[in-house]
Amino acid sequence: LVHGILLAGIGVGVTDMMLDSARGEHRSTYINLAFVAGTLAAGAGPYFDVLGYHWFPNLLQPMTGPQKQRHLEDVVASAGYPKPLWLTETYRLTFSDNPDSAVSQIRFLNREIVEMLAQPELAGVYWYGWQDFPPGYGNLTRAQRGLVRGDHTPKPGFRVLPYVIAYTAGESSNASAG
Repeated sequence: LVHGILLAGIGVGVTDMMLDSARGEHRSTYINLAFVAGTLAAGAGPYFDVLGYHWFPNLLQPMTGPQKQRHLEDVVASAGYPKPLWLTETYRLTFSDNPDSAVSQIRFLNREIVEMLAQPELAGVYWYGWQDFPPGYGNLTRAQRGLVRGDHTPKPGFRVLPYVIAYTAGESSNASAG
């Protein structure tokens, strides 16, 4: 529980997925649902307003974004605490040596993010890594998460944001503005 937001066992879920993968298993939901259920059973339900979770489609995950969200909704609702969900981190990687990855980022925004925004309990989506790492960050500069390059020029995916926002009744906001 952090500042009124129940974090969905992210660290525990990632560890479980890594262990599952090392054993050749793919049973993990990438979020430890037992941790969420246990936290609620321990009495945390009245002390948070939203449930934040991450969805990284570039990583091996056994379910789609809407499937993951439904699993979380079910756990929270079955504990008697239905809460709105925030997708607090997502992105689609691009690679400087693979021009098709920019197309993949556009598809992700136009299809998968739109599908997520159509989920009634999803209160918000937060893109992880607005801007790419600038040159000089070593191996971090090959796989980039941003919608804007390190030199501040927009990527093709950036240009579809007005469409996504307009056609999903979303509101853009700058959470980093003071």
